[in-house]
Amino acid sequence: MRKTVALTMAALFACAFVSISVAAQKKAAKTATHTMSGEVVSIDATAKSITIKEKGKDQDNHTFTLADNAKVMVHGKAGSLDQLKAGDNISVRYTEKDGAQIAQEVHTAKASAPKKG
Repeated sequence: MRKTVALTMAALFACAFVSISVAAQKKAAKTATHTMSGEVVSIDATAKSITIKEKGKDQDNHTFTLADNAKVMVHGKAGSLDQLKAGDNISVRYTEKDGAQIAQEVHTAKASAPKKG
């Protein structure tokens, strides 16, 4: 009887330890996603990067490299990096990896509705 209880306790302990280890690995594997809004300063289509001046900050420019599967939305429609231009107001959803900011999504403000005359 004692052996059965001891084996059961050991098995439960092992399962708990494995569960905690797996949960810690999943948490470490998840990368935090951030969002930043600002004005486009420059675009480098060759390097697939975009530099923006953060909204509300005078001196803070941030350069983002587009992920291979990055989604670019221009005025609410699917677009591409070459459709963006300096001065556009954009929002970037990005992750950080090895000190680099990797853009997952880039959105420009939707085009304003034409004024009725």
